[in-house]
Amino acid sequence: MKMRDKYALNFPEETLVAEIKRLTNQVWKLIPMRENHENWQRQIVTVIIEITGLAEIFMSDSHLL
Repeated sequence: MKMRDKYALNFPEETLVAEIKRLTNQVWKLIPMRENHENWQRQIVTVIIEITGLAEIFMSDSHLL
């Protein structure tokens, strides 16, 4: 199954699933970064920007949310 974005491009669903999985892993990565006093704030800003971008592109797909 292909997913259509707001620009009328078709993406394989596997591509979006892989991206969501990658972002989920990035969120879980924040916990040890914070515990180890690493720069987790920069990482969370990056993740938020990426999630916001995906939500904007695939705004018609409630599965993403």
